[in-house]
Amino acid sequence: MPDAVITGDIVSSSKFPVNMWDKLQMFMRESWKISSDWAGVCVSPISIYRGDSFQGLLWKSENALEFALILRINFLHQFGQHLKYERPDLRLSIGIGDIDQYADKAISERNGPAFRLSGHGLDSLKKEKRRIAIQTPRQEINDELMIECILLDAIIERWTLDQIHKIYLYYKLKKQKAVAGELGISQAGVSQQMRRAGFPAIKKFCERFEYLIRTNL
Repeated sequence: MPDAVITGDIVSSSKFPVNMWDKLQMFMRESWKISSDWAGVCVSPISIYRGDSFQGLLWKSENALEFALILRINFLHQFGQHLKYERPDLRLSIGIGDIDQYADKAISERNGPAFRLSGHGLDSLKKEKRRIAIQTPRQEINDELMIECILLDAIIERWTLDQIHKIYLYYKLKKQKAVAGELGISQAGVSQQMRRAGFPAIKKFCERFEYLIRTNL
């Protein structure tokens, strides 16, 4: 099974006040660990560079999409209200492939197809003004995943802060019943609101991604 590299950056980071930069970096380090726990994946420590960019490894590549999704949800939940005219977000590029085996090297010094695919994907995201990309060694898989990532972006861009909060709680608490108890509403109410947010379609995409990686790479 190949590994996964996630390379990303904070969209509109220059619009955050200077006194929030330390908080942003601390949050990214904490969220990276939390997201790995919630997604059930083993990850390297996150490497932060240029202030607003970051990179790390995952050793369970079939769960890379769910990990990236949780990381993005955590960020939106924490910082979604901090800019007046533009919602902060993350750009995330997932590269699936081999990496060098020199584990003693820093992330910034390591190499391999997964790193190159992830880096090229982030460059494309910036040019195309998209938020998530996935690159594998197989073009036919990339073509399918590109369409699905565009649709994923379209769904997430329409989320309200209330929807983000409910989906955040779902990943944190694992069950809709627990989310309902936390919010003091019915489980049916939680389910209905998550359907309106397009969350069942996102879960199906995550399942499709896992299947493609397990059976084709």
